[in-house]
Amino acid sequence: METARVKVDKHGKLLFPSKIRKELNIKTGDVFVMRIINGEITLLNLDQVVEKMQKLFRARNPNATNVVEEFLESRREEYKLELEREKRWLKKV
Repeated sequence: METARVKVDKHGKLLFPSKIRKELNIKTGDVFVMRIINGEITLLNLDQVVEKMQKLFRARNPNATNVVEEFLESRREEYKLELEREKRWLKKV
């Protein structure tokens, strides 16, 4: 485990040392969730938090459906119907 000494600047910002950024694959623009647990600051990558929450949800709700995928599939079906209607209309013209 890497240990580094960091300083808070006048704007309240911390700079992650490059060695730690590389080790954790931290990139510009990454978003973190900050928590205080027993007086210690914990930082969690937001993408990882979301992924963990999704896994927990799926584990507790194995029959749950993917709402986004269902929506996209319904839009694909509607689009196919629209194309068919357009083809029929063009044949009449």
